[in-house]
Amino acid sequence: MVSLGAPEALLNHYKVLRQEDLKVSTAVADPNMRGQRATTMAWFWTMDIRGDAEGQAWMEEFYRINWIKAKSRYDRVREEHDLLKHEILWTNIFFVHQSEAWINRMRACLSDDLAGHRAFAGKQADMFKALADEASALHKFTMNGQ
Repeated sequence: MVSLGAPEALLNHYKVLRQEDLKVSTAVADPNMRGQRATTMAWFWTMDIRGDAEGQAWMEEFYRINWIKAKSRYDRVREEHDLLKHEILWTNIFFVHQSEAWINRMRACLSDDLAGHRAFAGKQADMFKALADEASALHKFTMNGQ
């Protein structure tokens, strides 16, 4: 059409086909494949030539399926976001619990013949306390960024 000198209005309506417009989506074969959140329909699927999309059951189904796929991707991302926020909190609670458990083990080793056990338990308690502090800071950062 460009070579034939079509009017500007017609060229704006029918865009030039590019290689990426002709790529086949494998989302039908594998809907959980990585990299699908930026997938969009090619421009020619969104055209309504003289109302041919109206009343066409297959076009309505095509649009409905694309909308459902986009909505499910959005819902999956929202769910993953919520789960990650909770997992950070749960990780922090676990680290605090482990730190307290190792402190209790350290206190149980009061005799001199268990000095090595006491030192190891103290080191473990410190490690889990540091991990809990880091997870707590990450949780605060995540909750502020929402």
